[in-house]
Amino acid sequence: MQVEYTPISEEALLCAELPIDNNRLYNECCHIKDTHEGVVHSNVGGYQSPALFRETVTDYPVLCELIDSIQNIIDTYVNKFTYRSPRGVKIGNFWLNFNDQYNTNDYHTHPHSVFSGAYYIKASPNAGTINFHRTHLVADTEWGYFFDGSSAHKELINMYSHRIEPSPGKLVLFPSYYPHSVSPNMSGDMRLSLSFNSQAVFS
Repeated sequence: MQVEYTPISEEALLCAELPIDNNRLYNECCHIKDTHEGVVHSNVGGYQSPALFRETVTDYPVLCELIDSIQNIIDTYVNKFTYRSPRGVKIGNFWLNFNDQYNTNDYHTHPHSVFSGAYYIKASPNAGTINFHRTHLVADTEWGYFFDGSSAHKELINMYSHRIEPSPGKLVLFPSYYPHSVSPNMSGDMRLSLSFNSQAVFS
């Protein structure tokens, strides 16, 4: 008897710590905020910059260093997936998020993108987790009975969401289709992050 297993889901998050000078980066981001009118998408309160691109921020050297570092991480992350291989996956647009007390981001995904992510420039304790939500609700089924109580798989397959605490220097990378939200900033201090999208390159 021949048996073939076909994976129907590829879900993996990547977290990394990047050696970026966040103090200088903070100053560059504040200058962008002061010179660019904000937009509203998933953000509830706070300031979100318009879309930025690598070729339009050459006056900000630390920001360019960050984007290049994230691109290097993406090149490694792509190899974890088994889909057809494009010539590469390149960062497209990115934007800044200044979130003050109680500011948050609604449940959303990132259309027209392959991988998305967030890099935290400034974040105090209780600044608001990024929350990844299960859409197929395995937790409502009996799949958990296949795993004993000591199995890490039982926790994974039954969880409704996965939360990641922000901290300065942390990069979180994820498939763009994965629904996520950001909890309210309860730290009493401003949280600053950079979010980005990437697209496949086939030619």
